[in-house]
Amino acid sequence: MRYHLYLIGFLFFFFNIPETVALKNTLGFLVLCSSVFAFYRQKNLIIDNFLFEYSRNIFFILILLSLYIFIHLIFFAWEPIWSLSEYKSHWFYPVIYFFSGAVIVFYFSKIDNFGKKIISFIFIFLTIHIAYAVVQFLIDSFNSGVLQFRVGGHIGAELTSYVANIVQAFLLGELIYRSKKKENYMFFDSKIIIFIFLLTTLAIFFTAVRFSTLIYLFLLLLSVFIFLFLNKVSNFKNNLYIFSLTLSLISLILYGSFSHDKRWSSLIETISIATDTKNNKAWLDKDLYSLPKLSNGEDVSRSNYERIAWAYQGLKYIYANPMGIGYGRNIFGHAIEHEYRYLLGDEAKKVRGKHSHSGIIDFTIGVGLLGAILWFVFIFLLLKFLFLNLKRDISAPSIIGILITTSFLARSFVDSFMRDHMFQQFMLLMGILVALSIFEKKGETNYAPSDSFK
Repeated sequence: MRYHLYLIGFLFFFFNIPETVALKNTLGFLVLCSSVFAFYRQKNLIIDNFLFEYSRNIFFILILLSLYIFIHLIFFAWEPIWSLSEYKSHWFYPVIYFFSGAVIVFYFSKIDNFGKKIISFIFIFLTIHIAYAVVQFLIDSFNSGVLQFRVGGHIGAELTSYVANIVQAFLLGELIYRSKKKENYMFFDSKIIIFIFLLTTLAIFFTAVRFSTLIYLFLLLLSVFIFLFLNKVSNFKNNLYIFSLTLSLISLILYGSFSHDKRWSSLIETISIATDTKNNKAWLDKDLYSLPKLSNGEDVSRSNYERIAWAYQGLKYIYANPMGIGYGRNIFGHAIEHEYRYLLGDEAKKVRGKHSHSGIIDFTIGVGLLGAILWFVFIFLLLKFLFLNLKRDISAPSIIGILITTSFLARSFVDSFMRDHMFQQFMLLMGILVALSIFEKKGETNYAPSDSFK
């Protein structure tokens, strides 16, 4: 069991480190081998858990969606060979991670405190990234004499902020669990949990990634609603105090973000400029076309302008091809190449690697509206099961699962996170959390742990 804990912990650690693809693939292959071995040793137990009546639709819809995408790319993809390669690396692998994580949890489910151990291992390996980034931020700020922003340790500001949101979900789930159950789930003292929460808040602040800040606030607010929902005895005074404290913290962080990040002030004016994609083409090629101007004569914020223009152009492709044009993480760029080859000439191939900065838009361009609907059904069933399990009893894995799923879904609208290691990490984590929640919901079962668990 200890081998599996370290294996999964190291995989979550290296998921977020760039240029470690070979190592990640090796660790992922070992996880797959472990899950195959576990299935061989406890096939009846694992199948029984997969067929659990309250959660089996989650696994069924994911298999159905996978089959749909595979059939779709054969008959509808503009570039079937490329789409098949993308399917293997960026869809099939994450789905394998989802099932592998669930199988490993089912296999060890009767070991005392296994759920607490695996959650604690994942948490601490992810927290290492946050601690390293905070140390770098403090050193750089001290040496320069001014606060440094967009600092992200050894994985960059974007990834640090993303990991910080995941760690935040773990922390909030743990804090809610402790406040309601009066016991720990993860094996850390409450002072350490509070300290890491402060580090995570600091990391969100100095990485200065707008959407991570919004997700941070969203998770805080959602956690308060979950906490109040779980209050069996309504205490208006205490509930009002908690809600007011949360709103005060949210207001403070929003003020800091708006005052520091000047991109917010020009966002509204940029929308009308960015959605005029025919006349303003800087979104198409920043080297060939200059940025449009705001009414005050300044250039638009590139981040504001490009994200809005890409999203708008992506929605146009969905409207024009509602059945989809073939699965692929960069299908948006392929659609641009097809439309603007006449204009870009030999430079058209440069745009093949573009994405719309919206995982949902990219996914829908590729697999069509039906594929997107099936994905949303999967997310709905996932959240429904976790919520019902939480309603039955206080469950740390279910709370963490709800927070991570909703935040990933929210971020996938504004970032291309349904791809690469981010998607693999999400799917593996959700496979683990769903499996832990299934075991909790089943409660006492009619089988005893075998010697193979030891």
